[in-house]
Amino acid sequence: MASDDVNQRIEESAVGGRQTNPDERRQYMGSLRERVFVAITVGELPKPEILAAFKAHLTDYQGYSALINGTVDNAITGGYIRALSSANIPFTLVNDTTTPRDDAAMGLLIVAKEAINSQTVAITAKYPEAAPGKTDKPKKKGFFESLF
Repeated sequence: MASDDVNQRIEESAVGGRQTNPDERRQYMGSLRERVFVAITVGELPKPEILAAFKAHLTDYQGYSALINGTVDNAITGGYIRALSSANIPFTLVNDTTTPRDDAAMGLLIVAKEAINSQTVAITAKYPEAAPGKTDKPKKKGFFESLF
């Protein structure tokens, strides 16, 4: 009985303690999906309309904190960091070996300390004005329309 406990403690010391949902924690930069309020992917970070929507809704993020993918270039994340600093929203740069670097990976997360279970977390779904939309081009007049 006691040797099982000792073996378990030695194993936990060598490997680390057990973690809940390790794949989900890797995807959400150490947090869990149930705590995420807004998510922006690495591929969306450089888009000016995403940054504009993020800045327009900074007041929605009061009481939350931000996790920023530290593997993304500072020239891209700088605008987000300045906006968070000016709104006094705490943020953390996550730059460990498990942080994904591809365009589909999470680039910035607004997270709560406890579960909030928000159904929609993608910034383009939560704030539709952030979605890169089609601009309505004026219809060209055809040849016959210009004659009559």
